[in-house]
Amino acid sequence: MIRSMAVAFDQSDEAHEALSVAIDLSHRLEIPLIVIHFVGLLEVANKDSSSDMDAIQEAVAQASRKIGLLVNDLSIELRTLSSSPVEGVVMTVEEENIDLVVVGSRGHAIDESLLGSTSHQLIEHLGRPVLVVPNRKKAR
Repeated sequence: MIRSMAVAFDQSDEAHEALSVAIDLSHRLEIPLIVIHFVGLLEVANKDSSSDMDAIQEAVAQASRKIGLLVNDLSIELRTLSSSPVEGVVMTVEEENIDLVVVGSRGHAIDESLLGSTSHQLIEHLGRPVLVVPNRKKAR
């Protein structure tokens, strides 16, 4: 049974697709969602973390509106990590005992499948369900 979910978010188009799917699933299943946002070392050094959090909150609000929901209708927690995406997701999943992880796919060919390296590594190392969301714009 799925009781909790996390989505990896880096502000890419693929991450926005994954965020929309995760918010919709979270609402339909009535389970909490953790949005894990990753920033690189240069972003950490050059950026105000409050503006970064504002951008994430706006992305969540836009994705919610896209499927006809208000953010207040959802149980969403935002986290910003400066680790690598794979390390950060694995750490959060283990700490919070997350049942399902949602990630976007960059669409690179690996082992005859269309997965990005992050999604591929998560599938290989998590030992839990990983939902890989393709970028609809690239799929056309």
